[in-house]
Amino acid sequence: MLVGGGEDGEGEDGDEADRERDEQAGDVLEAEEWASEEGVRALGPLRRRGRRHRLLSPWKALRVLQHQLVNARYTTEKWIFSGTLFSMEKTIDRYRRHAKSGINNNEVTQQWKFEAASMSRKIESLEVSKRKLLGENLESCSAEELHEIEGKIEQSLCHVRGKKNQLLEEQIATLKEQEQTLMEENALLREKCKLQSQLRPAAAPEETVPCSQDGENMEVETELYIGWPGRGRTNCRSQG
Repeated sequence: MLVGGGEDGEGEDGDEADRERDEQAGDVLEAEEWASEEGVRALGPLRRRGRRHRLLSPWKALRVLQHQLVNARYTTEKWIFSGTLFSMEKTIDRYRRHAKSGINNNEVTQQWKFEAASMSRKIESLEVSKRKLLGENLESCSAEELHEIEGKIEQSLCHVRGKKNQLLEEQIATLKEQEQTLMEENALLREKCKLQSQLRPAAAPEETVPCSQDGENMEVETELYIGWPGRGRTNCRSQG
């Protein structure tokens, strides 16, 4: 009886342990089902397979589910890790480019500042020399500087006079060309006038009436005489 009772007790304890294990497995399955979509997708085939064949125990189903979840998480983490590495590489490259461009920009800025300063100094020196050439601010100049300024002014005057003479010579040459052109046109016009005078027809001579030098009026005889002149001429007016 004792042995039998012990066996019955052990059987009851084993059944309770199995029930607890089944309940724990069910709780784990429900928790995983609500935790991940991959778990939900994996539970469907397992449950359908268990309903059809009744071969998978809860522990085996839990183990298969855990493997699938681990694989899914590993794949997701691998994809996330690879994407993170790619984005990190892109970020690092971008940072390097920006850092390099920033260094180049700083170098260019410094170079432009240096050139601007040198140009401002050159402009100031040119302004001072211009004032001296115009005869301003000569109080601080020495004899050598004044002699140098005088030489520069004389040299500039020579250049100005040379340029002026060149322009005058060019103007004289232009005027000579215009004179030659006008002379040629005048010769052509003379030839045309000669040809026109030769081609014009000769006009009839006009009768000229001599006038007395004294300016007196001459009396003209209008009477008619018959016969030889000097002999007995008969006056038609007297015979009538």
